[in-house]
Amino acid sequence: MRKWLFLIALNSLFIGSIFGQSNADFENFSQDLFALLSDTAQTPPLEYIRIKTWEELIEAQDLPVLDQEEWKVKKNKAYAEEHQEFSTKLGGIVQEYRLAGLNGAKLEYLNSEYVAHPKWTNWYQCQLRFIFSGEAMQSIVEVQYELYYNGRGLVFIGTKLDDSF
Repeated sequence: MRKWLFLIALNSLFIGSIFGQSNADFENFSQDLFALLSDTAQTPPLEYIRIKTWEELIEAQDLPVLDQEEWKVKKNKAYAEEHQEFSTKLGGIVQEYRLAGLNGAKLEYLNSEYVAHPKWTNWYQCQLRFIFSGEAMQSIVEVQYELYYNGRGLVFIGTKLDDSF
């Protein structure tokens, strides 16, 4: 009996490591992103993909080796610029909503969604929705971004980070 319990526990750990990202992981990430936008006292640990992780992502795709190597070269050349572009976008959006909050605007979390990228394994297109209430206006804001599951957690990937009313 103990042997079976041990095997079941081991199996669930193995399955959990293969399918590590869950709905809760995505929800927690979007809650952290919302906290970053709305709470000046909180800075959640949201990360951007690292260059080594990009290489792991490329290797995990069903691509011929030459195509993988070509993608790695492209990413190595573009990584610093893409990271800077993303950081600038994120900084601008954070500043915009935090400043609005300091000026009396209220932000209320609604929900988040994600779908798998149509071509890339472990890459997700995500959306966060919240209500923005400020000076005689109320609107639903949608923030679109992309995430990658690196085997340990979710990280931002690419340069897509857009908010719209």
